[in-house]
Amino acid sequence: MTIQSYTLDRETGVCSVEIAAHVVEYPLAELEGWICFYDRQRERFPKSRDKYDVVINLLESALAERDLN
Repeated sequence: MTIQSYTLDRETGVCSVEIAAHVVEYPLAELEGWICFYDRQRERFPKSRDKYDVVINLLESALAERDLN
């Protein structure tokens, strides 16, 4: 099973997204922009659509959690 998770660090203002062995950090203040970026990538590269869907879903979950507080 592939690891797919995110972690919010409010102190540093960073969201870490982990998929398999890769971790990418995104500034919490820029999550909406990254969601838009990956949505455009999904349209441009339909063969990779499933991979972009995973990232988008994780970022959208992180965004919802960020906005709870």
